Amino acid sequence: MNQKDMQRLEALYPDLVPFSEMIEIDDAKFILQKLSVFPRPSWPRVLRRYRGKGSKRERNLFLYEFAEETRNSLPSCIKSLDIDSEEINTIAKYQLGRITEIAKGVLYEVEDHFHAPYTYTGRANSDKILYTSLRLYMERLRLIPPDAYTHQNFASCIRKMLCIKTWRRQLHVELKRAREKFFISLGEVNQSNGLYISNFGAEKRKHEKIANQEFLASTYMKNSKGEIFSLLKLSNATVANPINRRNELMARLAGAEQEANRRGDIGLFLTITCPSRFHSTLSTTGQQNPKWDGSTPKQASQYLSKLWQKIRAALSRQQIRIYGIRISEPQHDATPHWHMLVFVAPEYTQNLIETAKEYALQDSPNEPGATKYRFDVEIIDKRKGTATSYIAKYISKNIDGFGLEHVDNEILIKAFRVEAWASCWGIRQFQSFGMPSITGWREIRKVERELPESSPFHLTHKAADSGDFAGYIRAMGGVCIPAKERSIKLLYDAQFAQESGEVKLSQYTHEPVFKVVGLQAEGKRLLTRSERWQRCSETGAA
Repeated sequence: MNQKDMQRLEALYPDLVPFSEMIEIDDAKFILQKLSVFPRPSWPRVLRRYRGKGSKRERNLFLYEFAEETRNSLPSCIKSLDIDSEEINTIAKYQLGRITEIAKGVLYEVEDHFHAPYTYTGRANSDKILYTSLRLYMERLRLIPPDAYTHQNFASCIRKMLCIKTWRRQLHVELKRAREKFFISLGEVNQSNGLYISNFGAEKRKHEKIANQEFLASTYMKNSKGEIFSLLKLSNATVANPINRRNELMARLAGAEQEANRRGDIGLFLTITCPSRFHSTLSTTGQQNPKWDGSTPKQASQYLSKLWQKIRAALSRQQIRIYGIRISEPQHDATPHWHMLVFVAPEYTQNLIETAKEYALQDSPNEPGATKYRFDVEIIDKRKGTATSYIAKYISKNIDGFGLEHVDNEILIKAFRVEAWASCWGIRQFQSFGMPSITGWREIRKVERELPESSPFHLTHKAADSGDFAGYIRAMGGVCIPAKERSIKLLYDAQFAQESGEVKLSQYTHEPVFKVVGLQAEGKRLLTRSERWQRCSETGAA
């Protein structure tokens, strides 16, 4: 670029001055317009790919298509990835105003009608018409409206769509995921650059966690005994603490294995990987996978969930009962794959393997490497180690790296990036199946006193209090039993406002809010949450 063009660039497009060697002055306006869609820190990388194209036409076509693809991954009310939380909140307020005007146009008394206790008498048709209008507006913005048809509760879904919290939450989530998809498309998420999540996304998550820790440390709660604790201390006593989370998972695994040994069941370690079209980057070269169809890790996770549903349904039709735990783990390019520790009766081992393999390879069965890489199974050999030891390293490296050889800063960074990945894409990392509710385990462990042998909760409490998950499984009726058929169930009760004593109502359904308060069995109740908490200052003042 000559001196005259440089002067024009400085005068008209100062943001492009640092990239003067990578662009032509005639294209500057177009380039700046397209670059404005992307986060500012990514501009050098985008322009390097831009310069890597052969002709001027190819360069500009690449930039145009990349910008349009990125913009289409965003809600249409957000024009750029390069905006902050304050701007998102402003957009949310504006869109709430727009959708409220639409609602008033459909049903003029909407404000009074939907912000006061309401019954459906004679109004169901009006609700459906209004819900449909608001749903279409959200869908035009490429947002996901609440699904009223699942429970036929139109009024509560309308209230959600007319709530600022809904707009803020969904816009923040969609922006975060659109950014990550952009960095994946740019080749910034792989083993050579940002492992599991982009460096930009990891940095954002770090600041989120710091802000959360500061909030928890500065917020205090007082119980009915007058004891005062910071939310941080209370949080660290739960499974939000990685150490507690890992210990609980290992206890559940060990208990499941002990019960399997008692029953004579066989353990299998399964791994299911997504087809090539879900993978953005080739693991061997680090280059973009030409078969990638633009799928996100969230879509890959949904694919695996539906696949597992099909496998379990097929096994159920064969009267094959299984139990165990599955782990969703990111591969280097953020695509999830699943590891599963599954226990099954010995006579059904081969049926399980054949059924799981059949469904795992139904999608794109003839692509290269499908048989080798998409499905793997290993029958647990007790001479080599316990079933728990097979999966323990996957739990540790996805939480805090505990117990792995050479636990160093690199291991801890990987564990942090896995957590950031799961948070960004809303992916549940660990889930058991065929075993009793873990909530029941957590609730009964809160009971500090001994229970008499005549109590229907005695055996359950004795096992849970001693950390014996195998005993807890037996006390809860065993494995592969539907929750509704277990003798001990969770106990729910309505919540009351402490000052007025009135029943708390849901913000959206205007129905009483029910929460777990204990357990119930044989007509008897065991309260596990008798303490009442209220927010206070560090000194205890309300």
